[in-house]
Amino acid sequence: MRNGVIKILIPLAVLFALCVNHFDGFEQDSILYTLQAINYIFPGRFIDDPAFMFGNQDAFSIFSIIYSSFIKAFPIDIAALVLTLLIHSALAVSFAWFTYKWTRKFHYQHLALPIVLFFFSMYAYGEFRNDMWGTIKTIEAYPVARTLAVCFGFWGLAHLFDRNRWLSPAIFLAGSLVHPITVGWGFPLWLFFHFPKTRLPVVLVSLLFPATIFIGKTPWAAYPSDWIHLDWDVEGIIPLMRELILNFLFLILASIKFLHRKELKKFALAETFAVGIAIYWFVMSIFTRHIFLFQVQTFRILWLCQASIIFIQFLVSQHLYVTKIYRGKALNIWEKTFLAITLVYWIDSPFVVAGAILATILHATQDKPFYGKIKACLFCAWVAITIYAVYWIVFLHMHLMPELYQSCLTFIQEVFATAAVFAFAVLFVYPKYRILVIVVMLFCAAEILWGNAIFPKQNFSLAFILAVTVIATFSGPTSGGKSLTKTFSCGLITFALAACALLNYDHRDVEQKEREYALNQFVKAPPFPDIEKRGRVLYSVKDYAGKLPRIHFLSGAYYDEQYEVGDMFFRGHKDEAQAREKKVFLGTQTSDDEWKKITWQLRKYRASEFLFHRDSLIVRTRHLCHNGEITHLITDFADLPFTKTDSLTLWYKGERIYLHSCQAASN
Repeated sequence: MRNGVIKILIPLAVLFALCVNHFDGFEQDSILYTLQAINYIFPGRFIDDPAFMFGNQDAFSIFSIIYSSFIKAFPIDIAALVLTLLIHSALAVSFAWFTYKWTRKFHYQHLALPIVLFFFSMYAYGEFRNDMWGTIKTIEAYPVARTLAVCFGFWGLAHLFDRNRWLSPAIFLAGSLVHPITVGWGFPLWLFFHFPKTRLPVVLVSLLFPATIFIGKTPWAAYPSDWIHLDWDVEGIIPLMRELILNFLFLILASIKFLHRKELKKFALAETFAVGIAIYWFVMSIFTRHIFLFQVQTFRILWLCQASIIFIQFLVSQHLYVTKIYRGKALNIWEKTFLAITLVYWIDSPFVVAGAILATILHATQDKPFYGKIKACLFCAWVAITIYAVYWIVFLHMHLMPELYQSCLTFIQEVFATAAVFAFAVLFVYPKYRILVIVVMLFCAAEILWGNAIFPKQNFSLAFILAVTVIATFSGPTSGGKSLTKTFSCGLITFALAACALLNYDHRDVEQKEREYALNQFVKAPPFPDIEKRGRVLYSVKDYAGKLPRIHFLSGAYYDEQYEVGDMFFRGHKDEAQAREKKVFLGTQTSDDEWKKITWQLRKYRASEFLFHRDSLIVRTRHLCHNGEITHLITDFADLPFTKTDSLTLWYKGERIYLHSCQAASN
């Protein structure tokens, strides 16, 4: 039985995870990680580039070693795709293993599949959650160290209850080599769980730690206000605190009142202390501007919260329904509070909560009489309708019509998904209609799949419907049906999930694929490889590398819109990046006062525009050359009043670029 569960759980977890997640190409932080991997292969490629002049996070991670091995084996665009695919697959396997180990230990194996599917439903990269802060997603759509590190985090959690208490921290240590800030939060959890007496001294030290700011020396000093600017508005800070505090409250309530298993109670208490320290440090990093506390990024503990909270919600919800709600007993204040927090936690993902409650409660009531099943279905329908009503009242109040229209498309998908969930409920009331129900759910899936013109690249609901079909096939009182029917259903669902993943995983459009394939021209050597100081070259190639020349040419650049990534760790990086941006922006026409009045977003936009206007580019090139800021100009302009010293044809659309030296530019 045990081997049977894990043989089903892991393949389905991988297929489903690949359906609801995707690869976005070279976007956001993946640009920096890719440049770090190139720099690992070719040291010195980014000399005088701000992000590499003062050190970077690559010094604390082995991720570049891993990533660079893929770049050596594949074209760079395929390397990024393959690595992201493997990271997502590893994440699915590690979370499935964690769920399997815990449900087996606490005799809840029948909940393993719903827990895994609904975890990836709730926290998938492509899931439509209005108030999730994008920068703290556990699952990211490109190759980054954080997501790979979380794989080790889940794996370490899986072995937290083992007799060998040292296996779990060993796994956390391995994950810390990939991304210490993320997986490092597993250590206090393990310490508090296995050595409860350490809680008080660790908490006391944590409470006093912000006072080290009075030492006044790095890394204990306050960061200057002009170094790190907290640009977190209400839409950013509140969701973050909601995620942390609701997990915090959940674990307190669960550990005090509901978790009857000794090990789970210990775990919830241990995590309560760990999350409490994270929240306290996060708040204090804002109020005190403590350099170390801010750079620790305590919100990275969310992966731990997300994994445990799904498990606890399922167990406690089932327990309350079976012992109280189903039997018509009144709920006490603690139980009502717990259920209220559950609804708030899931409120921005209504069809997921409907399915989660159904999967949990119907599993718990599968042996109940006919009217008991009807009662369970009606209860679930009432909860789902209530959440939908609240969700849309809030949404209509907060959004304008264009946003409402876009959300309606998502809402239609949710209707299909919810229809599939309630079709699943019919299975438990009328088991003889099993085939009809599966056909209905597959029809809903086909409707979304063939409606790609209406729902472009939004495959979440499709995968969710298929997941419900999986649950219908592998669990419940009908799972022991005819072997031929079951085999056919399993094969069909597996094929559908695989097709969904294959068709949607690469999320790039045709033009983006062409642009990223063209990067391979510069993997082994950047353009005009005889240039000594790559970071002192000004790029102005509008159609190919307008805003991000470093990633397109896999080289350093004097100006790039994104070279301030990582500047919160190195003050020199921030100062140098801003100084260069100012020099490009000012040229010879803008005063310091004008510079200070313009927002940083507008400065970046205008600086790029200046570089693509011929006359402005000429003025800025001469100005920067005269002041020794740059040594060369690389541009696609063919008629500049400078002497061309070399030229090159790009793979991307056969475009021609030209090299000008400062000596020629000053003549």
